Amino acid sequence: MRNVLILGGRDIYYDGVVDQLFEDDVFICADHGADHARAMQLIPSVIVGDLDSILPDTLYWAKTLGIKIQQFPTEKDMTDSEIALSMLNPIEPILVVLSLSGRIDHVLSNFLVAGRMAEKGADILMTDGKTTVKIISGPAQYHIDRAIFRKHELEGNPLIVSMIPLFGIVQSVTTSGLYYALNKHDLSCGSSFSVSNKAISPEEEIVVEFMSGVMAITATIEPD
Repeated sequence: MRNVLILGGRDIYYDGVVDQLFEDDVFICADHGADHARAMQLIPSVIVGDLDSILPDTLYWAKTLGIKIQQFPTEKDMTDSEIALSMLNPIEPILVVLSLSGRIDHVLSNFLVAGRMAEKGADILMTDGKTTVKIISGPAQYHIDRAIFRKHELEGNPLIVSMIPLFGIVQSVTTSGLYYALNKHDLSCGSSFSVSNKAISPEEEIVVEFMSGVMAITATIEPD
């Protein structure tokens, strides 16, 4: 079983999200994320947050279906996203559906909160339907799932992969399938050294291995 947390925000590409879902996924929504779930015809098991951005029609829809709603005060010490993430079982895989545009403070906060969860063993993948972001702690070996990118790659649009350390040093990074190969290279937080790498080909598997540290591994199609 995998928990799918759907957050709010704009520019979430539903077709790309749905292509990544499994039949036994369990859906949890944070506030306005319920509007996205409803648009994708997904039924959440629970909606959490201060409910300041969910559409009234969606709130009525949720109550009509008997969906569990956990409301929190508007004035609180955590975002709705962090509250929802903290409710998830870190032993089970987590897919976070979120906006990667708009409120940059929320985007950065979500990455860092997920990074701290990854340090404790959580398996977290984030997506807006066009980009994937793996938040991962070492030692680890990550094989990039290219299913949502395949059509674009075959049309000649290259897959762009970046490795961004979140806290301190990521040690002994080795890659395969990327144009700029790394071999037991240490990456430092605050450096752009490992930004904008490219897939060698649509067919060759992309693998990132490293010994320790936490990083975000992003994959997206280069825009036309």
